[in-house]
Amino acid sequence: MTITIPGGSPQALTTFTEDSTWVINQQYSRQGDTATFYLYDVRGNVATPGFYVPALSQILFTDTALSKVLFSGLVTTPTWTPVGPTTSMWQLDCTDWTYISDRTIVAGDFIGFSTDQIVKALITQANCGLTAGTILPGPTIARVQINYLTLTAAIQKLTQLSSQGTDYGWNVNYSRQINFGPWTSLPSPVYTLTDQPIAVPSSPWATGTYGISNFKYQWMGSDVRSSSIVRGSTYPGTGTDTFRGDGVTTQYVLKYKLNTATTNPVLIVNGAAKALDSTAGTYQGTQAKYSWAGSTILLLQSIAGPWALVFTAAPASGSVISITYGYTAPIIARADNTAFEATYAGLPNGGVFQMYTADSTLTTLTAAQQLAQADVHQYGVIQENVTLDTSEGWNGSIFAGDLFTFNNQFIPDSKNSWAAGSLSATMLALSMVTSGSMVGYRTSNIQGVRVV
Repeated sequence: MTITIPGGSPQALTTFTEDSTWVINQQYSRQGDTATFYLYDVRGNVATPGFYVPALSQILFTDTALSKVLFSGLVTTPTWTPVGPTTSMWQLDCTDWTYISDRTIVAGDFIGFSTDQIVKALITQANCGLTAGTILPGPTIARVQINYLTLTAAIQKLTQLSSQGTDYGWNVNYSRQINFGPWTSLPSPVYTLTDQPIAVPSSPWATGTYGISNFKYQWMGSDVRSSSIVRGSTYPGTGTDTFRGDGVTTQYVLKYKLNTATTNPVLIVNGAAKALDSTAGTYQGTQAKYSWAGSTILLLQSIAGPWALVFTAAPASGSVISITYGYTAPIIARADNTAFEATYAGLPNGGVFQMYTADSTLTTLTAAQQLAQADVHQYGVIQENVTLDTSEGWNGSIFAGDLFTFNNQFIPDSKNSWAAGSLSATMLALSMVTSGSMVGYRTSNIQGVRVV
């Protein structure tokens, strides 16, 4: 373990590390990795501490046997605790380099750019010490606004928008590089995890085992959404509402929300245009008031939101009233995973499981439609998840965001007519919790999702 204190030089603190207590928690395409390490300072009769670790020191934790970086980032919360008269303990709570992307604000209005172009532009704009790593092509988005989001939230949003036909992911690696691209572009699996005993591995650590403790394999029907409704921003338009008077009604509700930034509405009664006195038109909070033919006509917005044309005296029975006005209407898009819904059409709801998203930064119907399509691609399938603990003696280096081969001799294979006996699937490690045990040994709790 190497720690670089602010304004100082790197210092090796491996000898002070407690091997059986460190924990690394990794997440792919979510919040960043975190880690906790415990260091013991045994001073003997020396009053001066052997070392100290200020907040925001840089930390690098490496498996020297494999020449693999297991964790890199910042010590966000160091805690000093006395253990004995001459011994103290440092608990180092750490966050990887997403700590920086979580605290860097970006903004922009992007029209007709692909998501990879936007990611690159935001990284350049951020200028925060994180660089572009592998940024692979993404779909073109009609328009998306990044309204002062963190760099993390902005890239997460672009990841979601990209996942219209294939799932996308991203991460900040331990070299402070941002990677972005589809799951299909991830490197082929290097490691295999199996429930069968291994006599002699074909190469060092290429195959590992897992036990039945904490093991589970799930088909995630609880997460399914086959229909997505997306509410974007608003768009301006001009429309005409027509009503028929009955001699009693004095209020007529408009179909859309009045756009008070446009010119005055045009009112027509029984085919004759009635000029509104624009000089008398005033906007008072949620109310617009106009004068017409010596009478008072109000365009009034209710507390609930709709606007209404209000007459002081009810128009005569049979009167044809029309009003042409500028309006703003919500952008609404919907997408359905029709293949999923057809498969489950026998359910009472016809296989339609809906979700709703509101995002005011989507200012075109196309952009809202793209997000809806991405939603039903991601959620319109029953995912297969596995949770397992690797054996203590296996020191392979699977990380969150890596593909691995998962073998099991008992689980029925849903992609092979539910046959049991030889399940072999490609899994993506979504999250991992790796813990130290003895010197040079560790175990990992892996949560993976099936991709093949």
